[in-house]
Amino acid sequence: MTRFVPFAVLTALCAAAAPAAPEPGAGWYGRYLYTYEGGETAGGSPIAVRYRLDLGRGSCLLRAEGFQTDEAIRCVAVPVGGGLAVRFRSFADGSVENMYGVAEYRPGATLLTLRRLRGRLLTRWAGYSLPDGKVRPEGIYFRR
Repeated sequence: MTRFVPFAVLTALCAAAAPAAPEPGAGWYGRYLYTYEGGETAGGSPIAVRYRLDLGRGSCLLRAEGFQTDEAIRCVAVPVGGGLAVRFRSFADGSVENMYGVAEYRPGATLLTLRRLRGRLLTRWAGYSLPDGKVRPEGIYFRR
């Protein structure tokens, strides 16, 4: 005699057995802000972009608004070596392509990492670049 296991039950059992991605601890939850200031355009307009990183239980959103910039990225925050890696999941609309149809990041790619050192919050930019495209050293950018 053979037993029939409904597909939904089998799927639920497999999902329960699969290890979940580690979540950041509650010590990382909150809103982090950084304002990029890139001077002025030739016409005198300020080149500034405000970044907001919101971390919560099961949620991660990186938002950038300002000079020629308006994007929201759904992310995944993963503990790494005492810090936190912020990885790309999709844009806010669920697409992996930006508003111009370009796949800037692949799902799972690290955008930036955060770590604490002697009471300071250090950011290391990885796959995410600031408006001027320059590579930045690890430093203090975001503030809680």
